[in-house]
Amino acid sequence: MVEAWLRSPALDNLQEFHFRYNPECQPFKINWQPPPPVPPPPSTFRFSPTLRVASIGRCRIPDSTAQALRFPQLKQLALQRVSISELSLHSLIANCPILECLLIRYSMGFSCFRINSLSLRSIGVLVDWRWSEEPTSKNS
Repeated sequence: MVEAWLRSPALDNLQEFHFRYNPECQPFKINWQPPPPVPPPPSTFRFSPTLRVASIGRCRIPDSTAQALRFPQLKQLALQRVSISELSLHSLIANCPILECLLIRYSMGFSCFRINSLSLRSIGVLVDWRWSEEPTSKNS
């Protein structure tokens, strides 16, 4: 159903998109663990050529998907509770040539990220205190 909705022609040329996968929440069960993050539906990124604002949350972005993405118009990107490898995170940021604002919140799969951007004006990073290694950023 979500896949069909995302493919709707009414959404062609979309400029702002917020995607968040919400697994079934069972907070009152003892020792409940959320399910492992899953990739978003395949058509989620069909808007990448026209997006100016994107927020992606609670999912896993596979390397094959992240490294193929191009966001030529994207100015704001938020990754919230996203599982993404270090290589894919670098690729994703590099493929946003006019990115001005980047938020990485409670995401995982990397311990370091590099930003090489003349357009970036604002960055926010929020990490979970339970991480064994704190992510570091390097502006090259």
